[in-house]
Amino acid sequence: MKKFSFIFLLMCIPGIMMAQMETVVVPSDYDWDTGEMLGEGSLNNAIQAKIDAGTLSSTIFQLQPRGYYILIGTINVPNGEQLTIVAPPPGNTQETAPPQIVWTSTGSVNNQYIIDCYGHLTMRNLWIRYANTDGSQVGSTINFANMGQGAKQYGVFENVIFEYSPCPQNVSSGAVTISCEHFNGTFTNCYWKNCIDTHLRYYGRALSFPYQTTGWHGDSVSFENCTFANIGYVLMQEGGEHNDYVKFNHCTFLNVVMFPLESGWWYNLAVTNCLFSNCWMFGWMPYQTGTGSTTGKYEPNGGTLRIDSVANFNFEPAWAQSLVAQGKDPEKERKILFTNSSYSMDQWLVKWMMSENYWADSVYKARASDAIPLPHPMLSPQTLVFFDSVDANGQKAFPYINRKNLYNGLDDEMLTYPWTWGTKRITQVSGAVENLVKNDIYNPMFIVPPTDTVNLKAYMEKKWWNNQDTTYAWHPEEGLVMKWPLSENLDYTNNTLRTAGMGGFPLGDLFRWGDTYQQWLAQKDNEDAEIDQMLNNPVSVDKMIGTLPEEYALYQNYPNPFNPTTCIQYAIPKREKVVLKVYSLLGQEVATLVNEVQEPSQYKVTFDGKGLASGVYFYQLKAGNTCLTKKFVLVK
Repeated sequence: MKKFSFIFLLMCIPGIMMAQMETVVVPSDYDWDTGEMLGEGSLNNAIQAKIDAGTLSSTIFQLQPRGYYILIGTINVPNGEQLTIVAPPPGNTQETAPPQIVWTSTGSVNNQYIIDCYGHLTMRNLWIRYANTDGSQVGSTINFANMGQGAKQYGVFENVIFEYSPCPQNVSSGAVTISCEHFNGTFTNCYWKNCIDTHLRYYGRALSFPYQTTGWHGDSVSFENCTFANIGYVLMQEGGEHNDYVKFNHCTFLNVVMFPLESGWWYNLAVTNCLFSNCWMFGWMPYQTGTGSTTGKYEPNGGTLRIDSVANFNFEPAWAQSLVAQGKDPEKERKILFTNSSYSMDQWLVKWMMSENYWADSVYKARASDAIPLPHPMLSPQTLVFFDSVDANGQKAFPYINRKNLYNGLDDEMLTYPWTWGTKRITQVSGAVENLVKNDIYNPMFIVPPTDTVNLKAYMEKKWWNNQDTTYAWHPEEGLVMKWPLSENLDYTNNTLRTAGMGGFPLGDLFRWGDTYQQWLAQKDNEDAEIDQMLNNPVSVDKMIGTLPEEYALYQNYPNPFNPTTCIQYAIPKREKVVLKVYSLLGQEVATLVNEVQEPSQYKVTFDGKGLASGVYFYQLKAGNTCLTKKFVLVK
């Protein structure tokens, strides 16, 4: 079993980080203080000069705070070369805003690609606006074009704002496009804002393969402390083109029109500490039929992620071929972890979908209530089969596909058609909307969400009714004038979600919102190790039904001695951060079984010591001011 771990090192790029780097400060094309236009194309010209000199890979292009960089053409990265564009970390004043990159409004330029990269790309502390200087959207993309000969290509994006990106005009992909055989991308502390497309056949996307292409592939992509707000899709995989290793950690998804994560072709996937709100806003309609469902009817995709059977991929990925050649079952070797995450939908959106829009009004009048758009459940019935199925011996059918500590803000039973309230509109049934969203118990309650409800309602209605083009961007004029700091604030007040992450941290993006990022960063390595352990050596933690405990307790494991698994039970009397670890006789930590906030209950954990030598070990429970320790013996 190959260990699933996300490690991205720029030193893996041959010859790039070993060379001495020169820093070139690129002047802004516009002076905000004087209002003077200084020219256009300074970034294009600086990069082209280093390409001509043969020193592109050993140059860092540093942009100025609040700089305004007007592109006069595509920036081309030659085969195998490295392009690095950075700026100082932005501050909290207008003068310290991140520099913005936009397109010229003059002349006729080829703006298909902002950057066409046949090599590697690093961008840090930048604001990329997919528009020209007069504010009009431009369907461009940052494209990773194929180096060939099986070469790996690296994209590193840190604290980059991708704003106002529609579906690119010619390649139908995303803000960033994978058009290569071995893409490896890390996106850290990034924000996709208003990545919308007015045309309802297409949708803005964060990362995507081009439409109707073949042969492109992602080795590994990682998103950490990222926000996706007002966007069509987040990760798009179609036509058999997919990413082998995918990680979303501490990400916030808000107002996603369709797929947050497409498709269900996961080999290694970790979705941890994430917050999903108003996702799959188009909903689903019970009358639609489809193939591959468990009921014979079209099943909802699920508002977060979906898992498909390898047998239903309609293509055979390389990893599956390799596993079959080794005599292994690809289905049972997949590693998928969905933990410490929430899902919710605002009441205004539920009412609009199911009752108040013109489409719903027409459908109700026609007595065709099975054509009313419904919210997607957090997970589809098919996906739950992968997470929860057991074999004849009561063991998990898919041992490396696991979910835990999920906060589902919708009552899935109420979404089952036909509805329990009959043919009435949901708004005509007292308390029905409130019950469906569980009285907002898991709604984050954002402080200043970037949500334009009027335009979102219009956009949704036109999709359901006549496919007329319209926009739902939230204050795009603020990007035009580089308003900084940003007006929106996706910090939130829901106290449950504020401690629902691993280690008791808030769910969602911690970098851009709230005040816990530095504290989280100090323990990041421990969190990464815990995620890797849950993927590669999953620990089952079960809440036991019974009387709530009155005191803390840690019970003797059973069996003891054991080989190689044993059960550990413990009890906590109040909501508390709980840490349960295993130590060697010498006091060395060998496993973290629990590290999260838990509700008062009795719990049972299964520990697997198959990778350890025989001997005496200790397991220790810490909760609040309580610390309890017991000894157990592994005998092989």
